Amino acid sequence: MTLTALWPTLFGILGLAAAWWIYQKVKAYPCGEGAVADIGDQIHLGTMVFMHREYKMLGYFAGALLIVLWV
Repeated sequence: MTLTALWPTLFGILGLAAAWWIYQKVKAYPCGEGAVADIGDQIHLGTMVFMHREYKMLGYFAGALLIVLWV
């Protein structure tokens, strides 16, 4: 295996390290107080409801596709 074949792996590891570093920097900021925190909580709740619905629909689609492909 040549060094050229390892470039994607190295860049992937570098990208994951950069994403982790940025996540840690953002997580260090305060989340706010009072109304700002309440708005953030409502946004988070809405996002979780949306993602639940999205994954549910994706599950139905994947199940239907699996049945169609099997038949």
